[in-house]
Amino acid sequence: MHNLNEWYMEDVLKFAKQLAIIAALGLAIVYTLQAVEPAHWHTPHPWVLVVFFYLMGVGFYGGLFYSSDGDPKAFVRYYLAGTTIKLFIMLAVLVLFSMALPQSAQGFIIKFFLLYLIFTAFEVYHLYKKYKTN
Repeated sequence: MHNLNEWYMEDVLKFAKQLAIIAALGLAIVYTLQAVEPAHWHTPHPWVLVVFFYLMGVGFYGGLFYSSDGDPKAFVRYYLAGTTIKLFIMLAVLVLFSMALPQSAQGFIIKFFLLYLIFTAFEVYHLYKKYKTN
């Protein structure tokens, strides 16, 4: 029988593997956009965006279950607080990039938003599937 830490690690690793597939899809989308968008929209090192969203997703998911420890109220508190913190971090990344490379900002924002939608949809789907009640 597994103890809680083993179960936690198995669950997070399973999520990380599934999210890696989503990250590969995101990478394909980002590089496809790089190929068809105007040259002045090109984002330097677009793979960094995918890594950013992957790490944010795994970190959020892992922290969500580690901090809640089966307590529904703690789960909701962490989910709301974590989502708020993620949004502020993402806003800061958008603003800082747009200020640093204004000529590439439009392409960066489009890629960022698409990756945000893809990764968020997967996280919500995964959480819903894990906790849905009949």
